[in-house]
Amino acid sequence: MSIFLILIQIFVLRLIFKKLNFPEFISFIIVGILNGSDLLNVTPSYLKNSYSLISLIALIVIFVRASSQIKIKIFDKKNFHILLLGVLPGCLEIISTILLCSYLTPLNLYESLMLGFIITAVSPAVVVPSMIELQKQKIGEKNKIPSSILAVASLDDIFAIIGFSVIVSLYIGFNSMIYHQLINILLILLIFIFVRFIKNKKIVKNIENLFSKVWFIISIFLFICVGSFLDFNIVKESGLIGILIIFFGIIFRSIGVLICLFKTKYTNLEKLFFIVSLIPKATVQAALGAIPLSLMLKMNLCTVSGYWILSIAMIGIIITAPLGAYLISIVSKKI
Repeated sequence: MSIFLILIQIFVLRLIFKKLNFPEFISFIIVGILNGSDLLNVTPSYLKNSYSLISLIALIVIFVRASSQIKIKIFDKKNFHILLLGVLPGCLEIISTILLCSYLTPLNLYESLMLGFIITAVSPAVVVPSMIELQKQKIGEKNKIPSSILAVASLDDIFAIIGFSVIVSLYIGFNSMIYHQLINILLILLIFIFVRFIKNKKIVKNIENLFSKVWFIISIFLFICVGSFLDFNIVKESGLIGILIIFFGIIFRSIGVLICLFKTKYTNLEKLFFIVSLIPKATVQAALGAIPLSLMLKMNLCTVSGYWILSIAMIGIIITAPLGAYLISIVSKKI
């Protein structure tokens, strides 16, 4: 009965969000919240217990899609700014997060760093479909802007995931859970590299078509699962603070993007497009957001910090995903 209720909610909310031109995965988060323990409490336990596996599959799918569509040589000397964009803006956003967390939240340094690495990651769920569509329309292809942004988003996410895993290992010590986390990262990296070496255009197109369908299915499970973990009391407490952290993070990230693009071939509008394209957050936040909480629960630690991290990660998704998608659609028409 609970599955039937969830399916109806998905169908109705997805239609509403499509009409509003909002990213549909936000409707999945709302379904998760509605059916979480604070409201209807009908989310199947096996779904929550499968969070680690679901998040791993989601990351693999999205990295395969991104890798298959990158049409530039990432490590070419003339593309040094791409490598820089994959690291510097994220570092500045993390610094902003740590500074604000130290004054406004109950998070310690390690927990603030975990949150920083989680929310700094750019959302492939928004960026990848948007850039693939622009490539099809030949928009920004003169300077290979869509492909460059796909490369930047992928590097940014790899940096965020590796950084998050290192901080988690320092936070709880190296044990079997961390060992599995590192294996997962290595697996994602190897798959990303393997897909980069596929040169046959027909095979690449088939991969994209297949994994876009897989992504739709796995994204439903991922975002419902994450939404169901939210604690309303912590959301009320962290709401305004979370908005502030996300807002200043965007400002610091944008400054980092401009620094990376200083004295490059891009026009001011194209630089603006890089900035807005690197705003959205969703996939990595959903895939990693509940990991600190789940680790704290397994180790019988105080879970307040875990709920804070998850709440701010979700606030980041709800604010930046529709905002980023809207700005991408507006600015792309002018480049």
